[in-house]
Amino acid sequence: MQSQELMFSAEEKMEFLRSYLELRRQTRTLINEYEFEKLRQIIYEATANDQYGRDRNGNSILLRNLNTALILSKEVGLDRSTLLSILLYNVVAHHSLAIEDIEKEFGADVAGIISHLIKTESLYSKHATV
Repeated sequence: MQSQELMFSAEEKMEFLRSYLELRRQTRTLINEYEFEKLRQIIYEATANDQYGRDRNGNSILLRNLNTALILSKEVGLDRSTLLSILLYNVVAHHSLAIEDIEKEFGADVAGIISHLIKTESLYSKHATV
């Protein structure tokens, strides 16, 4: 198991903390304290098990997803389900957490979005022309 220090550069770690706290502030009315704590635990465990990793360009997938959720919460005003789905997609896609667990913890709406994202991703991987 890799430590979080190896997974994030010092600069990425600072950016992650800033973005995480900002997202928490931005979504306080959408995502309750219990859900945010559960999300934090899932992210921590997934990071410790290298479930997020890096994309083809070497960028942290977790940091990218966090910043995407932050931008969308500020600029577009996305709802709770979509924001949680952005942050939880990778842990389900990498089989770290079952879709049933997501449904139990965060609801059928979040589980449904993630399920559809996984189906869409598999479509893209099977058919390059898509």
